[in-house]
Amino acid sequence: MKYFNRRLIKSLIFCLLVISCQQEKIMVIKNTPNCIAFQRRPTAGNVIDYDIWLINIETGGEIQVTKDLRFWEYNPVWMNDSELLYLIEPQEKTMTETDIVYVNLSTGKKKIIDFWTWENDPWMDKLSVDSSKNIYYATLIPEDRQFAIYRLPLRTLYFRPEEVLSAVVINQLGFTYARNPTISPDGTKLLLVACDTAKHQRIKEIGKIASYDLYLYDIEADIMKNALKRLTSGDSTYEDPVWLDDNNIIFTSDRDGNYELYQMNIENRTLKRLTFSDHTEDTEAAVSPDGKKIAYSRYDKKLKKIEVWIMDLETQKTWFLTKGSAPDWSPAR
Repeated sequence: MKYFNRRLIKSLIFCLLVISCQQEKIMVIKNTPNCIAFQRRPTAGNVIDYDIWLINIETGGEIQVTKDLRFWEYNPVWMNDSELLYLIEPQEKTMTETDIVYVNLSTGKKKIIDFWTWENDPWMDKLSVDSSKNIYYATLIPEDRQFAIYRLPLRTLYFRPEEVLSAVVINQLGFTYARNPTISPDGTKLLLVACDTAKHQRIKEIGKIASYDLYLYDIEADIMKNALKRLTSGDSTYEDPVWLDDNNIIFTSDRDGNYELYQMNIENRTLKRLTFSDHTEDTEAAVSPDGKKIAYSRYDKKLKKIEVWIMDLETQKTWFLTKGSAPDWSPAR
C-alpha cells in the first residue's frame, strides 16, 4: 500500500506538471523542411537535462525548441513538415512517467496527446509514425512483466491507444522482450527489437546485460502462423532499426565488436556495413527524405562526447553536423 501511495503521489505531481506544460507555447518556426530535429544536453551547469533542437542542414542555423528544466524532452520524431513529436519525463526520472508531446511549429501550439496512465506509458523508446498519423510505441505492462505494442491514432476525437501486440501474445511468441516498433513506409509491417527466451538465458550466462534481434511483423497476417520473420541471430545485439525503403533497413549492431551501422535487404538478409571505427559508437540512424543520406548519433569513447553526423549512402562519405543525438530528418518520409 505504501508503494502504491508513493506511485499515486508521484503521478499526481506529474499530472500537475504536465497540465502546466500543456499550457505553454512553442516559438513559431515557419521554415522547417530540410531541418533535423535532435536532442541535446546542456554544456554548462549542474542540471542534467535534455532539450529538443533543430538544425537547418543547409545553413547550419540552430533553434532550441524546448527549454523547460522541469522535464527531460527527448527522442524527436517528425510527422510532416511542421508537426513534431517527442517524449517528456519529469527530472526525477522515475522511468514510469512518460508522455508523448505534439507540437505544431508553424502555429506554436503544443499538447499532450498520450496522458500518462498505468497501461500505456511509452517506455523510453523512439516513436514511429505512419502516413495516416498513427503513432506506434512499446510499453511495459508491470503485471505481465512484458512489453506490449500499441498504435495511437491521432485523427480521432479522443487519443485512445489500440493494442497491436499484447503482452500475452508476445509471451506466446517466445520473447523475453519486444519493443521499438518501427512502421514500414506502406504501413503494413513493423520492425521489432526483441529477445527470445533462449537467447536471453544464454546472454545472461555469458555476462552480457542485454542482446536483441530484429524481427519483421506483418500486421495483416495471422500472428501465430506466418506474421513474424526473424532477420538476425547470434549472440550480438541488433537495435535502432529504420526503413530505408520498402525492402531495405538500417540498424545498429555490435556484431563486429563495436557499435556500427549496417544496411540489410530484408528479402535475402544481405548485409552492408556502413561505418568503421574502433573509438566511436554509431547509432540511431535517420534517413533523409530523398533516401540518399542518413543522420546518426556518434559517441566518441575517448573524448566522451556525442554528436550528430551525416553520411552519403552512395559514397559512404561522412561529416560532422552538430553536438547532440537522436536525430530525425524533416520532412517526414
